Amino acid sequence: MSKPDGALKERRLKDYKYLMEYQTRWNDNDQYAHLNNSVYNLLFDTIINKYLIEKCDLRPSDTGPSALAQPIALVIESHATFLRPLSFPSRIVLGMRVLKLGKSSVTYEVGVFGPLKEGNQRPAVVGGFTHVFVERDTRRPIKSMSSAVLEGLGGVLANDAPVPTRL
Repeated sequence: MSKPDGALKERRLKDYKYLMEYQTRWNDNDQYAHLNNSVYNLLFDTIINKYLIEKCDLRPSDTGPSALAQPIALVIESHATFLRPLSFPSRIVLGMRVLKLGKSSVTYEVGVFGPLKEGNQRPAVVGGFTHVFVERDTRRPIKSMSSAVLEGLGGVLANDAPVPTRL
């Protein structure tokens, strides 16, 4: 049986279509002097939501009447495979892509690379999560994401990912 992280170790920065730099902070480290596992979930959430806001017309901080009609994205699954440790002080790069795009759900993959000064092209961590877009008040899945969201997410669809049914 092959190790599940074998293919993940082969990921390269060029495999990701959206990139974001991050400067680790002192309080990101845990008692073992490497980034705490919870920090990676924060990083995944940050790059994914930054992309949704910048490229998919998502406006999570809107509070007006139109905001109530907008669906929200809920995380239904998350994961991370740790390949090597990172720690403070380091500049790292996050890469994001979409692995699967459905009518109301999307699965993201995030690669964490660094430290930058060492030119690391192999990931330290590969993880991500799945969002389901739901009606804000009922929390039931929507029939279909808006064209702006589908087009935006289509822009970072992995080359080997299944093509969505409506784009």
